[in-house]
Amino acid sequence: MRLVFDDQSALPGAAGKLVWKDPRPHIPGTLLLRREDELGVFIVNDGHAKFIPVPSAQAGRASPADLPKTANIVTEGRYALKDGDVVVISD
Repeated sequence: MRLVFDDQSALPGAAGKLVWKDPRPHIPGTLLLRREDELGVFIVNDGHAKFIPVPSAQAGRASPADLPKTANIVTEGRYALKDGDVVVISD
């Protein structure tokens, strides 16, 4: 990559850091599950598990997801979970 500076040039051999910020909320790759050839997450909807596909998801990578900000994402016991299973939220 070649960067152009507005004021001063970087000194030869200077180290730098590029930070990328994406304003969209992301699902950690560790929470993604595969169901029927789709990657997604389970949320709790009226006491039941609901699988929400994340169309742009890639296995093992954080992926932007369009979930309600108040969605309760299932983190424990999710591996054997099926769509529609009863879910109990505990502390």
